Amino acid sequence: MPALRPDLKVAAQVLLDLGPEILAMTDWRRLLQSGGVRHWERAAVKQATAQALATTRRMWLDVLERWKHQWYERRLATNRKARKRDYDEILYIELELKRLRRHLHLRQPIEDTRRATRDRVRAFRERQRAARSPLVRSDLINSIPRERPAARPRSRRRSARRLSAH
Repeated sequence: MPALRPDLKVAAQVLLDLGPEILAMTDWRRLLQSGGVRHWERAAVKQATAQALATTRRMWLDVLERWKHQWYERRLATNRKARKRDYDEILYIELELKRLRRHLHLRQPIEDTRRATRDRVRAFRERQRAARSPLVRSDLINSIPRERPAARPRSRRRSARRLSAH
């Protein structure tokens, strides 16, 4: 294979550094090979939509974090017992915060991770203590609830096969 002349090497490198859209603008054949003008219009709309969605998610993340902080301040300021509606409110806020962080590729706050770990360790130690205690019968040990992740729903195809096999 013949070596490229130095001036062609530079031209080739410049073309490689350009994005595919710029390359498509250099020649009508390249434009057709890349999918035409409509392809680049769709790509621009997709990029603009993704940017607008990320901006909206960041805005709501800030708002919900402020609401969460205000909710906990209100709970500390009042001595009355929280109502179910209050817990529904904070549950919704925390679930939305988790979803937004996941979509924005942000990590969960370290205190949330630590709290979940403490809860799991506490539940594990309670089960261990109950199992070692000679005063506790085995049926009581098995009645201690153990939190497990929700099972994935079975596919309809598998359950249909299972029903037809019987």
